[in-house]
This record gives sequence, structure tokens and C-alpha cells, in this order.
Amino acid sequence: MNHAHAQHHGLGFFFGILLSLLALTGLTYVTARVWSNYVPDVLHVPLALTIALVKAGLVAWFFMHLNAHAPVNRAYFVLALCFVALMMTLIVGDAMTRLPTAEPNFPGYQEVRGAP
Repeated sequence: MNHAHAQHHGLGFFFGILLSLLALTGLTYVTARVWSNYVPDVLHVPLALTIALVKAGLVAWFFMHLNAHAPVNRAYFVLALCFVALMMTLIVGDAMTRLPTAEPNFPGYQEVRGAP
């Protein structure tokens, strides 16, 4: 990595990033606790994961200095995020398509599974 062109930010810049991360953490809390009656249950996890992804992006871009790295490193980072998104999509899709009889609290679960 060539440090001759590296951009150095002041304390105020990093304080702004800190405030952004704290605001996003507050937004996570508000969406989980305060707005839970207004946000559909299906959107709770995707919304929380989206906020977490934005926070992780801020940390990676500024604190891990990904903005100063070569474009190929950024491409690897984006590729890794795409694989994480793919895995989350497959997991959520699997959970959403399960039959209600697969739930342990489903009435008649013991009879369906053949448990004594």
C-alpha cells in the first residue's frame, strides 16, 4: 500500500463517524423496541441486519482504511458481503418455507413426529 497518497482525517471526522455509529445503534434499539408495533414482524430481522451492515461498512471503510486500499481489496470485500447476503437470503428463505408442523410448539407435534 502506498502511504504517500493516504488521506489523514482529523479528530472531528472520526468523532462524526462515532456519532453516526451511535445513531445507528439507537435506530436499531428504536426499531426493535419502540416501533415494533408499527413494523411488520417479517421486517424485524432484515431491518436490523441492514442497519448492522451499514455500521460494519462504516467501520471497514474508515477505521480499517479500506478507502485507502487498492481497488482489488475493495472488490474482495464486496464479494465477501455478497456471499454473506446470499447465505442470509438462503437461511431466511429456508425458515420462511418451513411447514408449521416442524415447530416444536405446534399442537400435535408429538403425534406428527411419532414421539411418545
